Amino acid sequence: MQFSIHSTDKNIRDRLIPVNKWDFSKIADFGSRFFKNGDRKIALNFALAEDSPVDIEILSEFFDPDLFLIKLTPINPTVTAQKSNLKNGLDWSLTDSNALISTLKERFEVIVSIGELEENRIGSNCGQYVKKFIENRNVSFANWEEEAYNYKIVAG
Repeated sequence: MQFSIHSTDKNIRDRLIPVNKWDFSKIADFGSRFFKNGDRKIALNFALAEDSPVDIEILSEFFDPDLFLIKLTPINPTVTAQKSNLKNGLDWSLTDSNALISTLKERFEVIVSIGELEENRIGSNCGQYVKKFIENRNVSFANWEEEAYNYKIVAG
C-alpha cells in the first residue's frame, strides 16, 4: 500500500494535491489498523519537488518506522509538471550522498525509486502521454490504441 504525501508542509501539500485528502494522523491511524505482522511496510511516497520540505520530525511524530517506509520518486517531466512549473527536489545522480536521504535513513527505511530514464526522453512515463492524447484527440479509451497507431504515436 502507498500513500502519496509529497511534502510535510500542509500548505504545499494542499497546493500539490488540491483535493480532499487524509491528514497524517488519519493516514497513520489507518495504516496501524491495516498493517499485520509479516506484511510489507506501507509506503509514504514523495514525488519531491523543489521547495517541498520533508521534515523528519513531523514524519516521526505520526508514522511508526516499523509500519511505514519512505519512498522518493522523481517528478517526471510531463506536460502537467511543466505547466505547474514543478522541478525535481533531489539530484537523482547523487542519491548515495544526498543529505535528505541520509537523514531519513536514520529513522526510516528509504526507497529511492527511479524509473527508466528512456521514458522521460520519449514522453511515455506515468501514462500521461496517452491520457493527453485521448483528451486532445477526443477519442474514447476503448479505441485509443487504434487512434494512436493511426497517428504514429504507438510503435508497431
